[in-house]
Amino acid sequence: MFQRTVSCHRSLSAALVALALSSPVLAARELFFDDFNTLPGSAYQTALPTAPWRFAGSDSNVAQYIGPSQAELQILDGATVLRMNDLMGNAQRKGWSTDKVFDTAHGLRLEVRFNTMVQSPATAIDQLLELWLIDSENIQHYAQGALLAPDYGRQRVFSAITSQGGGTEFPFEFQDNTWYRFSLEASRGGIILASVEPDTGPNKFITIGVSQLLPEYQSGVRFGFSQSIGLPGTPSPTDVAIDYVRVTTAPIPEPGSFSLYLAGLVAILLKFAKGCGGIPGVAGLSMRIGALRKKSTLAG
Repeated sequence: MFQRTVSCHRSLSAALVALALSSPVLAARELFFDDFNTLPGSAYQTALPTAPWRFAGSDSNVAQYIGPSQAELQILDGATVLRMNDLMGNAQRKGWSTDKVFDTAHGLRLEVRFNTMVQSPATAIDQLLELWLIDSENIQHYAQGALLAPDYGRQRVFSAITSQGGGTEFPFEFQDNTWYRFSLEASRGGIILASVEPDTGPNKFITIGVSQLLPEYQSGVRFGFSQSIGLPGTPSPTDVAIDYVRVTTAPIPEPGSFSLYLAGLVAILLKFAKGCGGIPGVAGLSMRIGALRKKSTLAG
């Protein structure tokens, strides 16, 4: 009897693993990729919002867009990078947005791999990298995340803002001359998140919800990347090196997949409860999961 029970448990475990692996999930699909073997061209446009450069004091600290970055191509750690090393005056911004408009129906993720270079009073200050999600029909409707080195390059901050005035910011002690991945993403119907991740894995160092939902952008979005300067008093440098820009759909479950997964789980548990002479707790578990499936179906 003991051997039979062990065998049934192993078979049940294998069946559950197979069900989990086969559950329908919409994998991320690449929509746009630029690894900057050439300078930004026809895939981009020179248009970005007039907007604050950080959340703190955003009611009055607004930077004007003055055109594309005076960037150049370089090699850094074996990668071809877009080196954005600009000199800007008070409350100015430079960068690009995509010419292509992206549908929001399946969720979206903008990811940029970048190197922080050296942020200091002598080398670079303020907003080394800003990422944008911009309404295709209203450039002043946006969500923005920014990595910055205020106080003349001495501080380290991660900020997120929206065109409605929402947002927040936190200290984030990023390192000089270090690779990170910076993303703006949202599942279909989900809140927009700004995150900084290590270059070596999927874990996130810091994530901020930007107080907007992706469905607010029903006409589609453009993505942008830029740098800006606050109020240093004199023309000052910014500096960042971008390896690539990638846009994908968000990896989310297919519509109804959770309910389908629960249905499969109930069937497997009932089968094993009957065939294995009643594994303790399995029949009761299947009944509770069946109730959860019903609730999920009604909610959907």
